[in-house]
Amino acid sequence: MSFHDLEDDWSDAPVTDSDVADVIDLLVSFEDRDRGSITFLVLDENERLLQPVAINDVPADADEPPWVLMDFLRDFLDEIGGCLLFARGRLGSPHLGPADLRWQQWIAQTFGDRLIGCYLATDDEVTRYDECVFEDELAS
Repeated sequence: MSFHDLEDDWSDAPVTDSDVADVIDLLVSFEDRDRGSITFLVLDENERLLQPVAINDVPADADEPPWVLMDFLRDFLDEIGGCLLFARGRLGSPHLGPADLRWQQWIAQTFGDRLIGCYLATDDEVTRYDECVFEDELAS
């Protein structure tokens, strides 16, 4: 898995399950992973990439996400009929830890059915979260 595996015209085609990790590998740079980041991939109604939105220097122990930005993106997606992919960039283990799961919950709670996938981009691996849904018992 690497962004080198993407077709030349990847940005004109829908992002499919087979190439999401490669797209995230391209868009979440090593510097983003090193500094700690979250990236929202805003997709149109046909699941083509409209715009990546990245926030760097996100503390590993963040108490809450950027609610204002997330609410804006949710409203924008509702308006255009689009959907969203989420990627958390950080160094370390490719296994999901408590902070990764907390981000997953915040994102799933905010975007609901508009969220089509969550990923973790670490040093040299992009991993898909098994499930990216809001679960009440994990939210507390």
